[in-house]
Order: sequence, then C-alpha cells, then structure tokens
Amino acid sequence: MADTVPFMLLCYAVCLCGLCWKFPASTVALTGYLLGWVMLPVAVFDTAAIEDLVDFPVMGLALPGAGLISKAAVLGGAAALAVFVFDFKTVLRFRPRLTDGFAVLLVITPIAAALFNSTSVIDGLIDTIYLDLAWTGPYLLGRLYLSDAEGHHRLLKAFMFAALLTLPLCLLEFFIGPSLYGWVYGPHPYAQTGAARYFGYRPMLFMEDGNQLAMWLAGGAVAASALRFAGTRRIGLVPVTIAALMLVAMTLLTQSIGAIILMVFALAWLFVIDRVSPRWLLFPLLSLVLVYGGMRATGQINAQKFVENTPIGPKVKQLFKDAGRGSFGWRLKHEETHLPIAMEKPVLGHGSPTWWEGDPPGRPWSLWTLALGAYGFVGLGAMVLTLMGPAVWWQMKLTYHHRATHRARCTGALCALLMIAAIDAMLNSALLLPWLMASGALVGAKPGDEAARQSV
Repeated sequence: MADTVPFMLLCYAVCLCGLCWKFPASTVALTGYLLGWVMLPVAVFDTAAIEDLVDFPVMGLALPGAGLISKAAVLGGAAALAVFVFDFKTVLRFRPRLTDGFAVLLVITPIAAALFNSTSVIDGLIDTIYLDLAWTGPYLLGRLYLSDAEGHHRLLKAFMFAALLTLPLCLLEFFIGPSLYGWVYGPHPYAQTGAARYFGYRPMLFMEDGNQLAMWLAGGAVAASALRFAGTRRIGLVPVTIAALMLVAMTLLTQSIGAIILMVFALAWLFVIDRVSPRWLLFPLLSLVLVYGGMRATGQINAQKFVENTPIGPKVKQLFKDAGRGSFGWRLKHEETHLPIAMEKPVLGHGSPTWWEGDPPGRPWSLWTLALGAYGFVGLGAMVLTLMGPAVWWQMKLTYHHRATHRARCTGALCALLMIAAIDAMLNSALLLPWLMASGALVGAKPGDEAARQSV
C-alpha cells in the first residue's frame, strides 16, 4: 500500500486543480487543502525503516526531511498552482508587506546555509523548494483570500468544520486504537507511540502523530468557541455551541496533556483580551518564551542536571512517571544530547535537515531544535516569526476601541492558534501547517477596519 502513496497524492493534486474549472479557485484551494490534510497520507514511509525506530529519519512535515512527495508539499503546491492558473487577477493585486519577509527569509535560508557550509547547493535548492511549497502554499491562501474581516470569520469556520469532520473516526480509534492509517495507507512510524492512555487510546487518523491530531481538535474547539463568543449562534444546521462542546470533549478524550493545556490557554486568551489590553499579556509571554529558549539553547536549563543535582529533582521525575508522563522528561533529556551539536554552527546551522543522524542516536523531538541544527538561529528565527510575528503585530496594534468588535474577537482566535502552535513546536515536530493560513491572513489585517460585522 505504501507504494501507492505518491499516486494518491498526485491524483488528489490533479483533482484539486481540475475542480477550479467549475468552481472558484479560492474555495477549491481552501477546502481542498483542509480536506487533504485530514484524509491524505503523510508521506512515503520506508516499511523496513519503521521497524528500527532508534534512528528513524522521520522528522515532521514542517522541515524538508519528508521529501517533495509528501502531504505538505503536494497540497501546498497544488493550492498555489490552482490560484496562479485560475485566479491570476487576485495574484496581481497582491502587495507585499514588511512582515511577509519572515516567510521569504525562511524559504531562502536552506540555500544560504548550503553556501555557508559548502554543502550541496542542489540539496539546498531542493530544501528551499520544499519549504516554499509546504509553508508558502497555505500562507498564500490566507494572504490572498482571508485577510479581511469576512476572511477571518470564514477561516475560523473552516477550521471548526475540518475538526468536526474527524470526530466520528476519532471516536472509533479511541476504542480500537490508531489503526485506520495502517488499514488504508500501510505502516505508520508513530502509530503506537503514546497510543495507550489512561483509558482508551489516543486517536491519530491520518496525521503525523497523535499529538498533532489532538492539536487539530483543540484548534477546532478554539475556533468554534471564538465564533460563539463573537455572536455566531448557528452555521447552517450546526449549533456553534454544541460544536464547541463536542470538540472540547474530544480533545479531552485524547488525553494529550500538552494539547489540552494549550487549548485552555487559547480559550483563556479569548476571554482575557476582551477585557485587558493584549500588550500587557504579550510582553511577559514573549519574554518567557525567549528566555526559556535561550537558556535551553545555551544549556542553562538542563533537566538531567536538575534531576541529579537537586534534592527535589528525583521526586519530580518519579511524579511524572507515576502520572504516566515519563515521555516529557525523556524529550527534554533527548534534546539536551543534541543541542551542543546544533550550537556548533549557531548562525546558519549545519545546512542539512538531518544534521542529527549518527551519534547520538535518534532525532530531536522539538521542531525548534531541528530548525536550529539545520538552519541556525536565522532559520529558527524566521520560522518562529512567521508563526508568531503577525499575531504579535496585530495584537500590539489593537486598541481598546477595537477589542469588542466581531472582527477583533475572530482575529484574536487566529492569533491564539499561532501562538499555541509555536509553543507546541518547542516540544514536538509535527506542526499544523494549515494554521499558516492564519499567519497570512493576519499580515493583511487592519485593526482599524470597522467594516467587520458586529453580529453574524
């Protein structure tokens, strides 16, 4: 079945572009991208290599290690092609902004890193093409079609329905375990990783891993809650309140602690920014993220030393084990073995997305560490700013007069999704690339636009 994965991906891309002859390219590209992310296989996995997870080369779709024949590259490329071929007039109206530079910098970093490290320029070019397809595709959709008040509302609806679509199969895998991917597409390297939970199983469906599906559900819950908070009671036959409760409940059933905590954070953000200026919240949040990231990169925060050299360390370790959360400490320890290698070339990295191969075995689990080792602080900074830069910019521009509008509440939800995506990437590599539509949409956002509807 794994041999048919490239054929399935390419057929889907052709069908997506073909539908643009009959329907608007904007609708086809947005709907087709989200449906493809839910249904299509992740990438071409080496069945033999799956049996050896000690040094398994799968590192997530956010970086080029997956190859050009992957869900991220094919969907991003098909969506961009559909827009350029069938709606070029909209492309011609595009006007770049300074904040678009973060995404551009990320895309060109592999070539710069290849030149800096005297590695293969061809490999650097292929990596640039991959990032262009995987990141720029969804970013462009948000930038061209979703950057106004109606677009933000439309994007939240899309995220909500895309998450609702997964609920029946999520319930199935909750009882039988993550089996659907193997039945449809063949073996998945992380199908059983963390699958058994306190009760039942954590579903995975056709995502990169179970945590990514939990984040998908959490994002849908945040989107539905934001729509209801902004005044939307019903969309078609779907009561938004019921949809939000169902998605929150399914997120809790995944028992993915990180996704649950980030969902609660995002929901709290929606509640608080309507009452307190986001500027007062962003400064401590960004400071915490930057200080933590810097101290981790320089070895100032070391989990292994904390366990070995402090009286409370062993007790904390045992507490996590007793609670069934031993993987958290394992991830931190695993990162600490790779960070010194990543910091050998801190500016533009090693110039290879698989810089971690060899000794020590395995790969870093954090997307931040993977990006740091591959493309240095330049690549890591471009990645984080592509995610969080537009969200921070928009929230800093928000004034008290604009906070209570329908548009501000919807846009605040998109900001929250991007922030929890960036935070989750500090521990996980499976980034939800569809959320880059929110990044593109926010770059074109204007907080002073009072054309937003006050009720829907």
